Amino acid sequence: SCGRKVVFGKNVTIRHPHKIVLGDGVVLDDNCVVDAKGADNQGIILRDRVYVGRNTIIYCKNGDIEIGENVSFSANCVVFSSNKLVMKKDSVVAAFAYLLSGGEYDLGDPTPFALQKGTCTKGPLEIGEGCWLGAGAKVLDGASLGDRCVLGAGAVATKPLPADTVAAGVPARIIKTRKVAG
Repeated sequence: SCGRKVVFGKNVTIRHPHKIVLGDGVVLDDNCVVDAKGADNQGIILRDRVYVGRNTIIYCKNGDIEIGENVSFSANCVVFSSNKLVMKKDSVVAAFAYLLSGGEYDLGDPTPFALQKGTCTKGPLEIGEGCWLGAGAKVLDGASLGDRCVLGAGAVATKPLPADTVAAGVPARIIKTRKVAG
């Protein structure tokens, strides 16, 4: 379904539209892909006023994605789920960020990786409210972020980070705790 005042840029690709919900005021900038591929998944929900920057790809491989109100993705981001990925409201994601829920291969399986489904997962991925992910940041399978987290540019979150923390590096490590006025 498609809400009111949705804006589509040039060359936007929508695949499996029967499993995609676009809220009011969603913007899909030039060259975006939104693909809800899967046999038994619910698909993709972009809540009101989600902005998806140019060349950004949001896609499933039998997973689900829900992006909350007022979330903004800059250009060239990738959001993937073969499990469940929930990003709560009011977050900002800088260019070239990558969010991954599932998509792992079974290292103990003798089947060549190219022949595996690539849908192993450590569990759902959740990004809390009011987070900021810096340019090139990556949040890997199972590395959920609490509310108001900041993940520095180029950081790679490999494990969960608690609310109100600032993390940087590869792998991401907490470098400070935010003092957020209530």
